[in-house]
Amino acid sequence: MLSSSHSQQKKDNRKCPLKIISNLKFLTGQGLPLRGDYDTDSNFMQLMKLRARDDPRLAEWLEKKTNKYVSHDIQNELLKVVALSVLQGISHSIQESTFYSIMNKENASYPTSTYVSSKEMVRDC
Repeated sequence: MLSSSHSQQKKDNRKCPLKIISNLKFLTGQGLPLRGDYDTDSNFMQLMKLRARDDPRLAEWLEKKTNKYVSHDIQNELLKVVALSVLQGISHSIQESTFYSIMNKENASYPTSTYVSSKEMVRDC
């Protein structure tokens, strides 16, 4: 009985870091910042709290853990892993393709009446 309860808890604890990674993927995919002025007000933590409303195990995990894998260093490390995975996928697709092209788009932001800027932005598509 105790071992089955312990194994279930281990399974639940493995799912929580996966939700952290999916939150990082979602926020970065939408071009939203992860961090705010305070850690509790950050987009990342607010999304974690929102998902915890629908998942009691996640809420429990967030409350009881002292190291929740949500620190800035962990987020940066996970983002590096996700970015590397995306790059590997793109590289694999290019290697498997007979032909490929690289597109580049350049935009210049023009000054407005309240904000003066002369930044140029380059985006690879």
